[in-house]
Amino acid sequence: MTTKTKKAKGHPVALKSMIAKKRAGSPAFRAAYDDARAVRLLSRALAELREGRGLTQAQLAKRLHTTQAAISRLENPAYKGHSFATLRKFLKATGSKMVIRFERSDDGAPLEVR
Repeated sequence: MTTKTKKAKGHPVALKSMIAKKRAGSPAFRAAYDDARAVRLLSRALAELREGRGLTQAQLAKRLHTTQAAISRLENPAYKGHSFATLRKFLKATGSKMVIRFERSDDGAPLEVR
């Protein structure tokens, strides 16, 4: 009889548990993990914006006067060179806007900027 490992959001439960323990015990690990997660979410959001507008990477690249490889790089979760200026151009070319939200790191409560 074979038992399957339960998965939670694409990760086996054991891995999720291990990551949670490492994040709780190591501020450096937590910072690195959270940074990587933020870049992964940003990369995925950029791809979803482009796809939602029915654009290929090549079509978006033409609008931005760049290459398809540059768009691919922006959508790659391993890429860490996103700039505010590039994001603004990407959003303008996809007819989107940026909304920035800040949260306190200790409890996740939103910070209001006025």
